[in-house]
Formats: sequence, structure tokens, C-alpha cells
Amino acid sequence: MAKNKYALVTVAVDVDHYISRTGPIFASYAKRHGMDYHAYATPSFFYHPILKLLHFTNRFRVLRRLNQYFGTSRYWILRQKLVAMTRFLKRYDRIIYLDATCVIHPDCPKLLELVPETQLGAVNEVNCGRNLSTAELEDFEKAYGKYSSEAWVKRTWLNSGVLVLSKCHRKLVRPPWKLSRYSVYGDQGYLNAQIQRHSAPIHELGQEYNLIGSRIPSYLSTPKLNDVRIAHVTGGYPGDRTDCIDTITEEWYGRSGEGQKVAQN
Repeated sequence: MAKNKYALVTVAVDVDHYISRTGPIFASYAKRHGMDYHAYATPSFFYHPILKLLHFTNRFRVLRRLNQYFGTSRYWILRQKLVAMTRFLKRYDRIIYLDATCVIHPDCPKLLELVPETQLGAVNEVNCGRNLSTAELEDFEKAYGKYSSEAWVKRTWLNSGVLVLSKCHRKLVRPPWKLSRYSVYGDQGYLNAQIQRHSAPIHELGQEYNLIGSRIPSYLSTPKLNDVRIAHVTGGYPGDRTDCIDTITEEWYGRSGEGQKVAQN
């Protein structure tokens, strides 16, 4: 059992270079707020070139299942988010989960103090102008039952890149056998379905705690960026995500190359 009751958790993909940029900032934030920090590493075995071939064999049922469970077309990565959250909620009373593409502002408060322990804290994408296609909703319902589409009907679609979780939420993130084939939203669709299935109470954080990629361009090089507390450079960002992370880090922590140094102090 961990001595500390709280932790900040992320998933460090073996081939992912984002964590080398954001990891020091995560570690500094965790230390500043009295939390442990864990970058959960995914095994490099699952990135072997042979396994990548599974991505092109989805027409075979058995191989499709293997791809969903072990494949490298992001199924594995997204499943490991759920694995990491489940494991660390067993060790800690509460955790903050952040995607590796998040950048934390130096003045970001302790999220655990903003969210009641009995509620799941996250940003509602519906309030950020997010829309799901009919095909996406049908696929989610096929994978997770009616609950995922119910979440959208109820205008509640939480982004899973920034989460505040307590031990009581462990059942919500326990990994399923398969994730939706819309792999970008695989773990997110599952989490939203689980929240509806278990009628879990949520605490909606403002979008300044999870500014998603599609909205970041309108904030860059403007005073509005300093009002953001967590920038989440998701795949919706229309450009190189590494460059975007570097730009935000430079804006918040100083010149490129000095940001990580400042973050660690």
C-alpha cells in the first residue's frame, strides 16, 4: 500500500516522445501538491513490427480480436490508460490522470481540491462544441450498449485526457475485453458508457482545465492562453503536436530548453 494517498498518473508509451517534454512538468506539479508521480510504461513488445501487421488483418475475426486487445493501432495504448487507472486506484485513495500530451500551467491549482471525493472530475466536451457523428454513436452503442449513446443524448460527453478519480471509481475504468473501433475515442466512449451505466456523479471542470487540440489555435499567441490551466494537445490540433507542446511550454515556463528546467524547480 502506498504511503501517500494521492498520485498523478500518466501513460508513457514506449515509442512516445511527448512524455520527455511533459513528464518533468507533471513531476513538478505532483511534488508541489504533495502527490506521488507515476508514468505507467507500456511494454515495448507490443510495438514489434510483426504485431503492427494485425492492423491490416481486421477482416479475420480472431486476428481482429487480437488487434483490439494487443494491437498497435492505438487499441493497446488506450486500453493501457484504463489498466493504469485501475492499478493505481487500488494503491491510492485518489488520482489525477493526465494524457502525456497535456501541459500544466505553473499556476494550476490542486485539482483534487476542486472535485469532491465522491464525484468524477472532468471536462464536458459538449460544452466545448464537440459533436459526434451518427456512425460514431452507432459504433459506441454496438461496443458498449445503449449507455454510450445515452451519454450523448444527455449532453454529457467527458474527455478522458484529464480526470480526477477516487477509489470508488475503480469499477468505471476496469478494462473491457474490447474497445470501440473508433480508437481515438475508445477509452473515452467506454468511460462515458460506464458513467451512465452506474449513474456515477460527475463534477464538470471548466474547459480551462482541459483545453483540447481543436480549440488551442485560437488561444496561441494571445493573452487568453495564460487563463488556461491545462492545455491538452489532442489529435484535433491542426499541426505538429510536439511543436505545439514546445510553444506552450515556452510561453508558460520560458525559452525553449529552459521550460523543463524551470518546471523541475
